[in-house]
Amino acid sequence: MSEKIKAAPYIGFAVKAGKLKKGFDALDRAKSCELLIICESASENALDKAATLRNRLCCPLLKTRGIELEELVHKPNCKLVGITDKNLAKAVLENIDENFSLVSGGSVKQYGR
Repeated sequence: MSEKIKAAPYIGFAVKAGKLKKGFDALDRAKSCELLIICESASENALDKAATLRNRLCCPLLKTRGIELEELVHKPNCKLVGITDKNLAKAVLENIDENFSLVSGGSVKQYGR
């Protein structure tokens, strides 16, 4: 992570606050989620599962570009995370840059950008 990623501090806050669910199993059991983030190295099958979760949880889905999700959340081989806090999710969406792309779930303009 040599270059500065604008959304990284907010993802770090979610980790420290316990507002981040890591992995498909944890998110499959989740009752609510405000934002899903999937790693660019995830397989097509994983992306399909994430899209299904996005539809069930009714939240936006971001995909990383040029960075590994495990570097942001400090968990080896992590491919999917969900932010459960509305304000932290909004802060991440307001600060996405070229390191993220919106896969589905509306436009970034909905979230104040």
